[in-house]
Amino acid sequence: MDVSFDLDARPGLPEDLKLLLEKYPRESWQGHPNIEGTARFWLSRHDMFRELGNALAAALRQEREGQVDTQAFKQWFVPRLGFFLNELNGHHQIEDTYYFPTYQRAEPRLARGFEAPGRRPRDDPSRSGKRGGDCERLSGGDGKGRGGFGCGAAGA
Repeated sequence: MDVSFDLDARPGLPEDLKLLLEKYPRESWQGHPNIEGTARFWLSRHDMFRELGNALAAALRQEREGQVDTQAFKQWFVPRLGFFLNELNGHHQIEDTYYFPTYQRAEPRLARGFEAPGRRPRDDPSRSGKRGGDCERLSGGDGKGRGGFGCGAAGA
């Protein structure tokens, strides 16, 4: 993998993508005449994923530290994790089939960032395969696709 795209090793964006970020700073996306509506929606979904991801992480920390009842934790956590993973899967499908091609047509130099291997954890099997098993174990399954509920497209 090109180290410039390795999310765990890179010090920041590659220089050519930094130039695009300077030309099109995030703050300008919502007012951009060509992408204003889609940018607002896209950014709001990312905010929702961050907010829910932080809530899930906080709940998981509390459960691991024994601060909450395990059964109550499962009842709260599992449906939200299933929702999170299902929505994230759908979101990525929309990005891949609509948003990224649309933005790439508007600015062809973005293709390098959208097509970069490992640009998201879902592209790295060593990261993504673990999620489904964790969800199934939390919901009473064995982590191998048997017995869990509410996990939806957890491995997607």
